Amino acid sequence: TFSIFFLICLVFKKLKFKDNKNMTYKIRYIKIQNKVIVLLAFYSGLRKNELRSRQLKDLYIIDNNIYLDVNADGMKNLSISLKTSNAKRRVQLMIDNMEHLAIVKEWMNIRLTLKFKSNYLFLKIVDNKIFSKIIDEEVFDKITFIIKKVTQRYATFHSFRHSFATYRLQNI
Repeated sequence: TFSIFFLICLVFKKLKFKDNKNMTYKIRYIKIQNKVIVLLAFYSGLRKNELRSRQLKDLYIIDNNIYLDVNADGMKNLSISLKTSNAKRRVQLMIDNMEHLAIVKEWMNIRLTLKFKSNYLFLKIVDNKIFSKIIDEEVFDKITFIIKKVTQRYATFHSFRHSFATYRLQNI
């Protein structure tokens, strides 16, 4: 079985992100967004559409604590809804890996400096350009493909939800 941190490192490698401090903030945003999607999925246990539809106001960082509000606001424009009435919640992400925490904080700082008039947290990227539209679902399909390739077994993006639960139970 894979250690979850080893899995995340392998997924990051397949996302072809190379850290380069000389990149512009927009290019850095483009390169880091998929990493943040993976980290938030693992550390929050959110479903794909719950994560995809989050708005900028739903994620906030106070010191080393990250909170993510799950609500119906971002889902309305996508013609989807929360799975159950209990799905509306505030999740505190327990990111105990400082490298992972730094990635999320850096990305959020970059996201807040972008001048787009988009309420969505994750933005669409085409040909290395950032758009104000919500991120395409194909990004999650790409991440699912990478997870399957890395683990060499059947796995989906939803596997992060199960990994989150297992990881939390092991750390109680």
